[in-house]
Amino acid sequence: SLDETIEFIKNSNIIAPKFYCYTPIPGTILNTEMNKLGRVVDQNILDYRPSKSVLNTPHFTADEVTEQYWRVYNELYSIKNILKRTILNKRMLKHPGRTIFFFGVNMVYRGNIKRKIATPKFNLVSQFFDKSIFYSAIRTFISKAAVSRTDGAYMQLFLASEIYGETSSL
Repeated sequence: SLDETIEFIKNSNIIAPKFYCYTPIPGTILNTEMNKLGRVVDQNILDYRPSKSVLNTPHFTADEVTEQYWRVYNELYSIKNILKRTILNKRMLKHPGRTIFFFGVNMVYRGNIKRKIATPKFNLVSQFFDKSIFYSAIRTFISKAAVSRTDGAYMQLFLASEIYGETSSL
């Protein structure tokens, strides 16, 4: 269950856990399969971001998945849990500088989570480029790169990196 997953993460000594909603990037096998099943609720790649589900599952709507995403983050980034995995953790004795740094990182994440900012939408496209040219370039790249599931996974990382600017968490 999701509650068991949260407990597992709490007990795993992960200093700054990060999560992403599973996203069917256009041009991947996942996207084709999910579209055949009618589960993709948003086809606009410019709206895709790691904190927003665009897939209905057999038991949850995309909005409910997104709601659970934020519930997990709020639970794991409570002050109590941040202190437990940083300042009050045995790693503080071995690596105090690094641990204090990650305490700060956790507090920044917590502030963003409270404002529901996990990763901003890519808005430079709408400000500086013609969207149709951007869509065409992305589709061309995807069609050439997404030959297998591995390439599709890579494409998700590439798009997260390039479109969302999340290179540090990849």
